Amino acid sequence: MIPLSCEQYANDAVTILGAAVSLIDLTITVTSVANFPVTTPFRIMIDSEVMMVTGIAGLVWTVTRGLEESTIATHLINTDIFQTLTNLGLCAFSECRFATDTRANLPVPELDGRLFLTQTPGWYLFRENGIAWRSWGPIFQLVPDSIDFTDETWTPININDGVNPPYALGDEEGGLIFSVDPNVSLGENVRLLIQNVVDVVPISPPYTVTMVFTPILSPINQTYCGMVFRDSVTGSFIFFKLMYDTTSITKRDVVISVDKYSSVIALVAPYVTLSAGTLISPMIWFRMEDDGVNLSWYFSNDGLNFMLVTSQSRTNYLGTGPDQIGIAIGGNNTTGGAAMNIHSWLKE
Repeated sequence: MIPLSCEQYANDAVTILGAAVSLIDLTITVTSVANFPVTTPFRIMIDSEVMMVTGIAGLVWTVTRGLEESTIATHLINTDIFQTLTNLGLCAFSECRFATDTRANLPVPELDGRLFLTQTPGWYLFRENGIAWRSWGPIFQLVPDSIDFTDETWTPININDGVNPPYALGDEEGGLIFSVDPNVSLGENVRLLIQNVVDVVPISPPYTVTMVFTPILSPINQTYCGMVFRDSVTGSFIFFKLMYDTTSITKRDVVISVDKYSSVIALVAPYVTLSAGTLISPMIWFRMEDDGVNLSWYFSNDGLNFMLVTSQSRTNYLGTGPDQIGIAIGGNNTTGGAAMNIHSWLKE
């Protein structure tokens, strides 16, 4: 069954008026309904006036007149009537088969193949089979073409320096690969790609940075990837990372950690370490926030619902606060490499 709110269409639908139409008539009489839709609504044109047929009673049609800025006019008996496809008719066709609203306002299922995108709560795509709505979501928010770590705003630190293994930046369908080989010697060795806060709007707090990525970590103790706040003067940074950690069964091998580093080879202490067991999506959302007072770190499975990991004063460790943001990757072992596929990077 097709919902009555959807406009109906037919081929070669033409008839003539069986009676004259005045300026105030809200019904018209036709001589034949052959080839016209059997249900309403549908649009017709008489002379240059566009009307919407909203009711059918034999050869008498109820109409809404003067649509789409056409002029209501008188029409003589035997004047031709055509079903017409107009600009608004095309828009109505699209809206009938694809709509967006809250999940609570899903229409009654009556049209097989209709699509509905819900805005609240969360972005979900629903498809109707004529009987019920089926969820094909959720829909994830990504920023296309947002990553170009080769432009002048990005600076590599502790990579391609003649000592540490080179890094790779490769464009891949669905993201950009950032990878490093295992360390030459045992010890912390964080490789960074850094961007000055003032190089990208907004140039000062408050702002948030959201990264969507897929981790590709060797299952070796302490391989990691993530994002950082950094102080360019001291070289200290706070590393928000996903890390493979086999040192504690309670950590379940993969952890989310917010750690303080005094340099790329010196871990000072963690702010917090959590099990990553709550991460259930193949893509992970990490978010850092600098509101001018505090620094905060969040993660999400869908880009809509974020969980706070920790929040600290922005001057707690980084002096006057971070003036750089970026991504980081590396490890504290000699056998495990690390990589991440970065799907989206957004500062706002």
